[in-house]
Amino acid sequence: MKAWLGKLLCGVTLCSALHFGASGGGAQAAPISGAFSGNTTVDQILAEPNFKGFARYLLPLEWRFDQNLQLNEVAELLPYHNYVDPQLAVTILNELKVRAQQGEQVFYPLAKPGTGVFYFPGKLGAPTAIIAAGGGFIYVGSIHEGFPYARYLNGLGYNALVVHYRTGDMQAACEDMAAAVGFMFEHAQELKLDPHGYALIGSSAGARMAAVVGAYGPEALGQKAHEKAAAVIMAYTGYSQVSTLDRPTYMICCNRDGIASYRVMARRADTLNKINITAQFELAQGLPHGFGLGTGTKAQDWLKRAAEFWQQQRSAH
Repeated sequence: MKAWLGKLLCGVTLCSALHFGASGGGAQAAPISGAFSGNTTVDQILAEPNFKGFARYLLPLEWRFDQNLQLNEVAELLPYHNYVDPQLAVTILNELKVRAQQGEQVFYPLAKPGTGVFYFPGKLGAPTAIIAAGGGFIYVGSIHEGFPYARYLNGLGYNALVVHYRTGDMQAACEDMAAAVGFMFEHAQELKLDPHGYALIGSSAGARMAAVVGAYGPEALGQKAHEKAAAVIMAYTGYSQVSTLDRPTYMICCNRDGIASYRVMARRADTLNKINITAQFELAQGLPHGFGLGTGTKAQDWLKRAAEFWQQQRSAH
């Protein structure tokens, strides 16, 4: 790790093969034996044979483990998040089970223990987003802002990789997201995706990771040199660092966020534009931190607007 990057990451805490067409939003309806419901418990998810080897990464169990907790109580595992949708969590877990039952590999381990990527395929040969959920580097909230984002992007035709990273240390987490970039390039043919012009997407802590990996590239984080992202997409964080190395960036924040001030990101967008790095800032009025997809709120379809920004950057290069 280069000294300048180590200094940047040091001391950061909380917030500092089934393919779908463009109309899809996830796995198509299929018969499923033993389907999950809101009454399914954590223990039942962990015991699911189709999730062997990665069941623990489906839910944010890093900081709290309650084997009797039901999926309709999943919000209790996500204290830094709001608008958590238990029914969506059930739907996604059932879709993953269907894919696994059909013999599809949905999770790919990375080199470090406890890390890996969940693959959500969109159109064959489509561009790819690498997604890191938030959780204050205490837990990984993929069930709320990783898998739902990937599923939404599948509906727009994109491929997506959701990173399960190490908690407790921002540097380690960034290294894991960089490893996901390397995985994407090395397995692009196998996964039938386009690795070029990719996007890095993150929420809260994950947004910080996306900004760092985007700016400094995977080689600065112990990986082989690969091209940098075409765009970085950041949701509700307070990341203030700016560099001439930063990538074109889309940012969405909320004005009732008690964790990360939207003013920090608004200033960051202005600064990026002043140094000729394209930045777009969106303010979601009336929303708290961790709103995820923002379905049914004033942030509705923000990820579609972010994807349009990403495509504009791909087209510009």
